[in-house]
Amino acid sequence: MATSPYFSTSNQYIKYDIHVDEISTDIANNTSYVHVWVIAWRTNTGYTTYGTGTCYCTIDGTQYSQSISSSQEIKYNSDTVLFSKYLTIDHDADGKKSIYVSSSITHQRFSSSTNGFTVKLSDIPRKAEITSAPNFNDTDNPVLQYSNPAGSAATTLQACISFDGTTDNISYRDIDKSGNSYTFSLSAAERSVLLGATTTSNQKTVYFIIKTVLGGSTYYSSVTKVFSVVNAMPTITGPSYKDTNATTLAITGDDQKIIEGQSTVQFKFSTLTALKSATLVEVKVTVNGVAQTLALSGTTQSNKTIDFGTINSSVDLDATIALKDSRGNITQVTLPISMLEWKLPTAVISLVRKNNYYDETYLTVNSTSSYLDGHNTLTIQYRYKEVSAGTYGAWISAVDGVVSTMTLDKTKEWNVQVKLTDAIGATTYNLTVMIGIPIMFIDRMRRSVSVNGFPNENNQFLADRRISLKDLNQHIVADIWSFTDGTHNGASLYLRKGEDQTILVYLRGEKEGGRIQLRDPDGSTRAQLYSWNGEGHLWLSNPSKTYIGGMWAGSAGGEMELKNNAGNLTVRAGNNGYDSGFVNVKDSNGNTRAEMFAGSAGDGTVNAYDANGNVSINLSGQNGVGTFKKVKASEQVQDLYTGSLSSGSTTFNYGDYNMYIVVAHVHSGGSLITMTIPKALLTTSDQNFCISDESDYIVFKLKYSGTTATLTVGGKSSDGWICNVYGVY
Repeated sequence: MATSPYFSTSNQYIKYDIHVDEISTDIANNTSYVHVWVIAWRTNTGYTTYGTGTCYCTIDGTQYSQSISSSQEIKYNSDTVLFSKYLTIDHDADGKKSIYVSSSITHQRFSSSTNGFTVKLSDIPRKAEITSAPNFNDTDNPVLQYSNPAGSAATTLQACISFDGTTDNISYRDIDKSGNSYTFSLSAAERSVLLGATTTSNQKTVYFIIKTVLGGSTYYSSVTKVFSVVNAMPTITGPSYKDTNATTLAITGDDQKIIEGQSTVQFKFSTLTALKSATLVEVKVTVNGVAQTLALSGTTQSNKTIDFGTINSSVDLDATIALKDSRGNITQVTLPISMLEWKLPTAVISLVRKNNYYDETYLTVNSTSSYLDGHNTLTIQYRYKEVSAGTYGAWISAVDGVVSTMTLDKTKEWNVQVKLTDAIGATTYNLTVMIGIPIMFIDRMRRSVSVNGFPNENNQFLADRRISLKDLNQHIVADIWSFTDGTHNGASLYLRKGEDQTILVYLRGEKEGGRIQLRDPDGSTRAQLYSWNGEGHLWLSNPSKTYIGGMWAGSAGGEMELKNNAGNLTVRAGNNGYDSGFVNVKDSNGNTRAEMFAGSAGDGTVNAYDANGNVSINLSGQNGVGTFKKVKASEQVQDLYTGSLSSGSTTFNYGDYNMYIVVAHVHSGGSLITMTIPKALLTTSDQNFCISDESDYIVFKLKYSGTTATLTVGGKSSDGWICNVYGVY
């Protein structure tokens, strides 16, 4: 029973409250039978209130009223009943219900506003609920745990298994209304239904469902679980293989002996079966990393075959057979295969003239062939012809390891074929017998001796390709040999350090020229003297293997240069390809410090330069007259041209200069090169000059007309240019 708080009225001594009593519940109809009443009382003694009026009471949204008579006196603690009502309350579908109850009073002596409170009624049991269910497989009888609070009030209580949460694929069956557990004793047909719904995987989500019917309404409780298929691997019965190649079968006489790379293998399966409603997808055979696959269908296949082809293995091995079903299950078995090694026959062949010279020629064949369990055969044959002849002679039989003798004219070159034939295939070797050449020939008439050939001169010792000399410790200390490298042909002499064969002196001659190299004990070249295509060269290096000087001469004349250990040019002398000569001396930074040159007209000049590169002393001689001049720094040089003259010409003032200085880069990235030209060398006709380093050059011409001098670039070997021309007083 529930009682509201007491409520006040217009009379401060009169109070009232509401009472609700749930008398009973009806599970089948989902209702409660309740009694609601309102009482009033006075809080003080000695007074009685009576009169007429109305008491209103609203229950669960419906208002009711009852009249108040004069006989219903309200006294101290009298609990006078002003309203009373019995009624049936419908619960919500889930069996739960709360009601709001309120009341107000109108009376001759007092009144009240509407006051109320909420009352929760009893929960009425409704549908059964699943409390637990298992994951299960196709061999299980799953047990369902449940609670059924409605008990026998439920009209119907059933359980099923569903694939989609709605359809009873494993049909509904009655379960105990008073129990809490049910075992699905699945029939063979029901198990087939489960398996038939699980043909593409080994698991499926299913629903356990309990259906409750109460008061004409149907309620469901469900839970999802996993159904699994077990022990459903596909089966392979009677796997076998055989050789179907008639040729190899005729050799072995046994279709279980597979010849490497030759037998044609077929695999056969007596029965292939998919289990528990699955279907077959494919069977695959893998041998030695090679696979062949046969597509399948249905649940059972008999006497299926795969024509695998050849197997390239020389040793016994296993075939792996894999059968796959629609669930993705794969069963693998292995099948041993007996292999026979087979390779084409091979041989080590010796074919030589007697003493490398005579007509009598010896052939020895040492063969190797496959055994094939003793079923193989081998024949050896040979034939020959002159190299210039079109066809070979007839085949001649030979015996393995036994010398066969042929007579081949020593003055001619011969082709020889050797063929080895076994039960399966043949190997042919093509050989050549060269013209007979004696190992050593002594020609008494010429008084000459030849090694591997014949003398062709009187008083001659002739050797083919190489002569070597050894010291007492058997180290080669000298070599003379001829060579050809596809481009050059010639001869070389090596003088070696015996213990480690380091070359100390190297001489070489060929059609392009000759070369001499002198090397230190670690094999590094210190000096070279060589000619090449009409030019002569001398090359020197220091202990750090840096090029420090050289001389060269060719059609353009001769030159010499010396460098310091850092590789910077310090002295250079030559004639630049003309009749005059020059000497140029530089400091360690490559700056010209002194120069001396002679002109074609018999004149000569010496210049000395200060630290700024300016001519400070000039000596010259011309026409039998010599002059000495010390030049002031402020007067000595006039800038006549600055730019990048790589072609064409430029002009400048002929002037009253003693000489001209031409500055150039003979190639991009190179250092500045200077040339000093006495004014006396200039005429009204072009005079040729060449400015160069050890690798590139620029040719230019100079002439004058009146007060104008013209410089014209004539030719160059690279991408150089003239950048400055100075006049020196």
